[in-house]
Amino acid sequence: MKTKAILSLIIFLFVGMHFSACSNSGKENNTTQQTVEGDKWMCPMKCEGDLLHDNPGNCAICGMELKKVEE
Repeated sequence: MKTKAILSLIIFLFVGMHFSACSNSGKENNTTQQTVEGDKWMCPMKCEGDLLHDNPGNCAICGMELKKVEE
């Protein structure tokens, strides 16, 4: 009985660490993108036509994340 309790605790901790590690990986990717003065951003769906933005964000029409325009 004691062995089952210890084994259950180990499995519970392992699964908990796995899920906490997965949830942090997405946050790191979103914050690593650097903005340089002069960069332009545009909706990938072109909802706003050819409108360019000076800062990253979301499209006011469809809500999609603006993508950096490669010059």
